Amino acid sequence: MRHGKQTAAFFLAAAMVMGNSPAVVFAEDLQSGAEQEAAATGALAESELTSCEQETTEQTGEAILPEDNLLSAGSAQEKPEEGLLQDKAESGITDIPIISEWQGETEELWSWVYVEQEQKFTLDEAYVEVFKNHEIKWRWEPVEAKSESAVQLTLGADGGSCIVTGVKGHAGEKGRLVAEVFDEAGKQTGSAKSGQIEVREPSYKYDLQTYMSVPAVWEGDVPLRMVCIPEDADNPYGTEEIPLEIVDIKVDKNLLEVQGWENGYVHVESSSPVGRSVTMTLTYKRLDNVLATHLCGVYLFGKEYYGTLKSDGELRFYYTVKPGETVEAEALVNRWNYTEDGGEPIVDAFKDFYIDWSIIEGEDVITIERNKENDRSLYLTANDDADGQEAYVKVRVMHLNEEGEAEEIALKGGSLYMKVKIDKRPYRRLRRGDDEKLYYYVDGKLDTEFEGTMRYGGDDFYIKDGTVATDINGLHFVTEGYEEGTSEEKVFSNTFCFFKDGQVDEDFEGLTEYDGAKFYVKDGVVVKDMNGLYLVSGADDETTTDDKFYFFSNGQIQSEYKGLALYDNEWFYLENGYLDTNTNGIVEHDGGKFIVAVGRIAKEANGLWQDPKDKKWYFAANGQIQTQHTGVAGYDGKLFYVIKGELATDYKGAIKYNGVAYEVINGQLYKKK
Repeated sequence: MRHGKQTAAFFLAAAMVMGNSPAVVFAEDLQSGAEQEAAATGALAESELTSCEQETTEQTGEAILPEDNLLSAGSAQEKPEEGLLQDKAESGITDIPIISEWQGETEELWSWVYVEQEQKFTLDEAYVEVFKNHEIKWRWEPVEAKSESAVQLTLGADGGSCIVTGVKGHAGEKGRLVAEVFDEAGKQTGSAKSGQIEVREPSYKYDLQTYMSVPAVWEGDVPLRMVCIPEDADNPYGTEEIPLEIVDIKVDKNLLEVQGWENGYVHVESSSPVGRSVTMTLTYKRLDNVLATHLCGVYLFGKEYYGTLKSDGELRFYYTVKPGETVEAEALVNRWNYTEDGGEPIVDAFKDFYIDWSIIEGEDVITIERNKENDRSLYLTANDDADGQEAYVKVRVMHLNEEGEAEEIALKGGSLYMKVKIDKRPYRRLRRGDDEKLYYYVDGKLDTEFEGTMRYGGDDFYIKDGTVATDINGLHFVTEGYEEGTSEEKVFSNTFCFFKDGQVDEDFEGLTEYDGAKFYVKDGVVVKDMNGLYLVSGADDETTTDDKFYFFSNGQIQSEYKGLALYDNEWFYLENGYLDTNTNGIVEHDGGKFIVAVGRIAKEANGLWQDPKDKKWYFAANGQIQTQHTGVAGYDGKLFYVIKGELATDYKGAIKYNGVAYEVINGQLYKKK
């Protein structure tokens, strides 16, 4: 879209008269322009142009152009005010409009150019005679002076046009284009100045659909919006939407099949279940032909039915009954209505059904009869001689349609199934009461005698007086613990567990105290295979310091232990069961003496070594004092006499070493003279 190339300039030029100025433009050359303007406005009669000519000739003897508002201040190309004359008699310089390829609406934003993209600006061709055989100079006049120009100018062959390109790093800067016309004598005869021009970065806004709704069990076309809205030299107004080419579409689940796409639509076929989201991965071409991917969520909507079985106030599909016992099982169905907007489904209880069943295994184990007062439930009875056996029952949810015909309602997940186990042993379990507390039951009766742990929902709870003992915290000895059911296999037996409010706390890991001793706990129990030196970085009390090495036996800190312990192929010295890094000097262990530095046996200590405590010198090998060694040892180029691993500072006398006689003074050898 181009603005400013209308013929209003022709009308303005038609007001010019003949004269000696090189800027004369003959009106008859612009007759068609004048006629167009006159047809549109009915303005300027011939007599008015003549009088204007006469008056002008009398005053100056030169032709004058009326003031030209053709493209000033970005305004619409308005008709000049009649009779307004532009007096250039003294200067002889003609104002020439500049035409832009695209244009703004205010003086502050007359036009704009894009970084590293071109826009062509031209002098109004209606003034061709003004700059014919003339030199034309173009320049950029910035609003704020900069050391570098915000634009690059490339002049056209005839000088009547200029290509302007924005320079990278100068987006946001503003300025004006100025053109000056000079005759062969170097005299300026014309000038042009644009409105304010802004340098902009080109932008490409991608509008990619992120979500769509598709009916369940359906096939058809769904709108898919994948467009780019560019703003650059080809699309300067940023209003055109360009469809993007889709190369490929993949889905992450088999609930939806994409069968094709074209013209802003994607053809899909969906399946059940509804209320499930699918992700489409779309591969498309950007405007620069680079491949990119985009994720679009698809939500399947419609109605879906969920069914379950209820017995003795609880939902269940697994039943344990004793020989001869009868239990009732009732089917419950909820209808979930998923809407197109992907919001939370509307759930209501669906009761317009009855149940049918078939024993698919164990016909000689159980018998079934319908509840005559409630056709949504049945009675199941275990045979007296069926202990240790199992049976399987399929339960179908049926409905009478509008024609009165029986049809099965398709439930999410298919038909309902019951597993029935016949077991005469006691059945232990926890049940939640109306007060939301857990209670311990055996064979359906509350049991207040048991004390131990019971598992419920994957967690273990300490039971006392028939309910959870929430006052049990920290380490507590557990005699026995069970899972729900009839199994006699124990989960815990004669062991310590770590509790929080009566529940085994499997999240805590670290040290805890019990009866004056400290134990290491992990996954809710004492780590009994923890032996030797270990780094501790967690504790539930303030008496144990984090990030210290402790000596363990069966998960318990041996606070009375004093001696050496091996860790990561290094030996460390411990007192009171932990490694004290402040220990330095000689320590005794198992009849030997060792050099310790920062709590570690200094294996690098070889030869003579001075104890920082008593300042005595000792002879060591791999960090151990060589108490069995008596002889000569070298140190710092000198020889010394050692007795039983200690420098013999009290020894005085003569010795021979390597055939040479020495005198020993304060433990050091001196050659005899």
